[in-house]
Amino acid sequence: QAGTCPKAQDALQDAVFFRLGLGDDEKALADAKLYEKNYAKKYPRETSQVIYSLASIYERQSDWQKVAEHYQSYLKKYGRQALPNEELRANVQIGVALWKQNKKPEAEKYFKAATKIWTSGAPAKIEKLAGGDAEKAAKWLAEGSQATAQALWYLSEYQFAEFAKIKFPELKGGADLKKVNEWAQGPFVKWIEAKGKALQAAEVAYGKVRELKAPMWDIAAAERVGVMYRTFVDEFRDAPVPDEIKKDPELMDIYLGSLDEKSQPWVVKATGAFDFCMTLATQVRWFNEFSQQCEQELNRLDPRKYPLAAELRGAPNYVQQKVAEPVAAQIGRTDEEE
Repeated sequence: QAGTCPKAQDALQDAVFFRLGLGDDEKALADAKLYEKNYAKKYPRETSQVIYSLASIYERQSDWQKVAEHYQSYLKKYGRQALPNEELRANVQIGVALWKQNKKPEAEKYFKAATKIWTSGAPAKIEKLAGGDAEKAAKWLAEGSQATAQALWYLSEYQFAEFAKIKFPELKGGADLKKVNEWAQGPFVKWIEAKGKALQAAEVAYGKVRELKAPMWDIAAAERVGVMYRTFVDEFRDAPVPDEIKKDPELMDIYLGSLDEKSQPWVVKATGAFDFCMTLATQVRWFNEFSQQCEQELNRLDPRKYPLAAELRGAPNYVQQKVAEPVAAQIGRTDEEE
């Protein structure tokens, strides 16, 4: 039971957060329900924060349907009382939950809604709501910018999918020198142009993530850009060779030479993206599945220059739920490093 005095209110609110921390989900839900019953009308913002926190139960369980349902209900009931960073993250988490359920078309609108909240003045609103409390403002801004970076990364994934759809144009049927040259100057060149255009569009989208200075998603964006360039290279190198060309050494040299020459610029760009990924991960001491992928990709592209690290690291698939300290990550090298 709980009364309506401030002390009782604070105690019940603390109980919800305490039980969530302990993983005592049933009692946390019960306390939250009681808090909502007693204080929703008098303290709507505080109630919204209590209800908002309950999503961690379903996120911890990876119950993506309940994650989406909880945040959708939260936004419907408490969207007006929510802090900008909470409203923003709620939209992102709905998008992620739908994405995890392979409902990517439905997820897109929530990622877009999140980025719109941020660009429509969320930072200024957060500063105002913090009421001069610098620590509180910094925390809320960090949560908001990190969630926005995550939304931008997922939106970039739609561009990545468009890039992946453009398939290599195979040279089919009987082949002679004339036909190989026609293919190289026609379908092959058009494929390079279309693929390159799609890659650039996706790279621009991933580049927006970097503006938020959220290390985890900045590293993830760099990894995906590198993967696109590396995929481009693989499609060149793994291109099927028609039997007629295999039988003719001259045609074989022309065919493979054309592929190799056109692929070299993409090898350089892939290496640059993966190298940036690893440099940033090392600078901010943030190692996860994306940085590990960058390390492996660099080793694959140039084993001598980029040997795999010998030291042991913690499992890269763990993501700490606590928001990182709200400081800008320094990107680039110092004079000494140069």
